Amino acid sequence: MAVITVIIVGLEMEKIKKNNELHIVNKEHLIQSLEIEKLEAELDIAYKELVFQNEKMVKLAATLIVANKELAFQNQEKVERAQELVIANKELAFQNGEKEKRAAELILANKKLVFQNDEKDKREQELVIANRELAFQNKEKEKRAAELILANEVHRKTNEYLENLINCANAPIIVWNSEFKITRFNKAFEIITGRSEKEVLGKSLQILFPASGKESSMELIGQTHTGEKMVVVEIDIVHIDGSVRKLQWNSANILSPDGESIISTIAQCHDITVHKLAEEEIRKLNETLEQKVTERTKQLEEANKELEAFSYSISHDLRTPLRHIEGFIDLLLKSNSAQLDETGIHYLKIISESSTDMGNLIDALLSFSRLGRTELQRKKFNTRNMVDESLKTFQEELTTRDVELTISSLPDTTGDEYLITQVWINLLSNALKYSRKKDKAVIEIGGELVNKETIFHIKDNGVGFDMKYAGKLFGVFQRMHKAADFEGIGIGLANVNRIVIKHGGKCWAESEVDKGATFYFSLPIK
Repeated sequence: MAVITVIIVGLEMEKIKKNNELHIVNKEHLIQSLEIEKLEAELDIAYKELVFQNEKMVKLAATLIVANKELAFQNQEKVERAQELVIANKELAFQNGEKEKRAAELILANKKLVFQNDEKDKREQELVIANRELAFQNKEKEKRAAELILANEVHRKTNEYLENLINCANAPIIVWNSEFKITRFNKAFEIITGRSEKEVLGKSLQILFPASGKESSMELIGQTHTGEKMVVVEIDIVHIDGSVRKLQWNSANILSPDGESIISTIAQCHDITVHKLAEEEIRKLNETLEQKVTERTKQLEEANKELEAFSYSISHDLRTPLRHIEGFIDLLLKSNSAQLDETGIHYLKIISESSTDMGNLIDALLSFSRLGRTELQRKKFNTRNMVDESLKTFQEELTTRDVELTISSLPDTTGDEYLITQVWINLLSNALKYSRKKDKAVIEIGGELVNKETIFHIKDNGVGFDMKYAGKLFGVFQRMHKAADFEGIGIGLANVNRIVIKHGGKCWAESEVDKGATFYFSLPIK
């Protein structure tokens, strides 16, 4: 019995102790709200300990009931103690329930406190954002104020610049308002009209125009207020001395801030009086020139007719005596050669050869003169094929002589195929002729595109020539070598030059005595 009482007292003391500790814990939790999470953990531990104690108590109560049953025969005091113990257990259960309610209330209070803290943090963040926004707006206002000050300064400087620009401009500049009254009048306009700005400000534009042209001039000016611009419009103005100047006007409208109505118009003028006088002079000169061209054309046509008649005369009238000479020399040689000595026969042969040369010379002259009157038949052609065809003219010479012929790139070009072929034939003939004394003739042919033209060349290792005579090279009847050394009449290169120039190109040559020569000619790319 005493043992049970001790146990019960111990349990009661322990319960009281735990209750006191829980009470202390709750007080500390209420006082120290900042450590609420720690207190909740301690409360949870205390609650678990209490549950553990309750479980122990339940176990002890069961043990006590067993003991009571076993000691049923003991006195009524034991029963009373047992009843007291039951009551104490009920009280303890009630207290435990109260504790659980307080714990739930404390948890709810903690949650509410956490929510309030969260709301407080949100309000603080919103306040920080609001302060930042306010600071940003203040900075923007300061920036706008600085920009406005700067814009005002720029506007002031711009106005000063425009004022100086208008006054210092070489071109006459004028501004008028919606009533066609002059509001600005620069120095150039003062010079061209002989009027000062003070004299014309506020007056109608009509004072600037000659009396005979005021109506038409104001009609043109009036169109600017319908939204039109004057673009290179010719309007005459009158100088104060009565002289009239012709001006080209360009205008622009200045609109109101709403962009709908025209408040003024600015115009810039250009004095074309001298230009107009020059145009009139040119027109008169053109009329005179056309008459002169007509007369000159007629003269050229007559000269061409005379030249054709002269060519016909050379072709027929000069050939007839040559044929007579050649015929009679041939008869003398056949019929009377026995009566002539060697010297006489030699003389007749010289006369015959000279007659033949004369005929060749006449043919060359006719060919040269025809080149100036020949109309070009331009077309694109394959230059390599043209050179190959031209070489066939010299096939026999190429096969009987030791000739090293090299043909590099030859670009296609455009021109009169027949005439350009004659150029190649003449240049190939020269290259073969003037390299004839070499044991081995070396001839190189090529071409390349340079800028907007094609440049061809023919190089040989022949006798060459002295470059100080290069200026005579392409002249008629100009020869660099004796006829006894190299045959020819000195007109081939003249024909080449005339053909190339007729195509819009040019000819030139580079050479050194006994070291060969290189002939070039260019043709424009079209």
